[in-house]
Amino acid sequence: MEELKTYPRWAQFLPHLLRMEGRGDDVTDVPTGLAGMTMKTYGAMRKDLPKGTLPAWTDKDKPPPDEKVLTASKAYANKIYRDYSTPSSSNYLEGFMDLPSVTQDMIISSAYNMGEGFHKNAPSFTRAVKDNNSMEAANQLLDTANTENAASMGLARRRAQERNAVAKFSGQPSIEEIVQTDVGIDYRTGINNLGESKSLFSYVKPRHSTSPAGVMKHNPKTGVWSRLQREDTGV
Repeated sequence: MEELKTYPRWAQFLPHLLRMEGRGDDVTDVPTGLAGMTMKTYGAMRKDLPKGTLPAWTDKDKPPPDEKVLTASKAYANKIYRDYSTPSSSNYLEGFMDLPSVTQDMIISSAYNMGEGFHKNAPSFTRAVKDNNSMEAANQLLDTANTENAASMGLARRRAQERNAVAKFSGQPSIEEIVQTDVGIDYRTGINNLGESKSLFSYVKPRHSTSPAGVMKHNPKTGVWSRLQREDTGV
């Protein structure tokens, strides 16, 4: 029997997933457990794994022990990796295996966040992956920072951080500032010696009610993102 493919960078990916997902939120789904695992996905992984591996999760407010939720998280990341790299899979992503691992990480993180079939409605993204255009594939994920079809600064920061890892690998400018208005998100470079910054990517989408308009800036020395108060931004 052929051994199932497993996501080779899970050990490196898990700390990132825990930082990005944390214990999730209750904006669009039931409150999530450790690593952003929802009851729905947990239930699907429980069916996929050998019987007895995971206990049932029936009360949204009482998730299983953390180690069991992490087992489900790893199973889900492995499933995404297998499906994207297997031509016979209904979720096959042509060109995925030819991309650098840092770009694969961003794609798996995005799929974990949005659902592994998200790419079926993203022709520009799938074309970039097929063409082995790593930077363009990463850029095409920047407009997916949405919750309930509305833009979210928190997700925009996540996409920016992951895109910056690809940019560093590719020798491209990084995103150092994210501006959210009532009508969209603008990802920008840092301020140059003339006091100017440049837009790298922007998109129009109504602001989610839980995501205040404003500016978030990245400190390249510390790696920390900080949100500025609205009155300090002019947004």
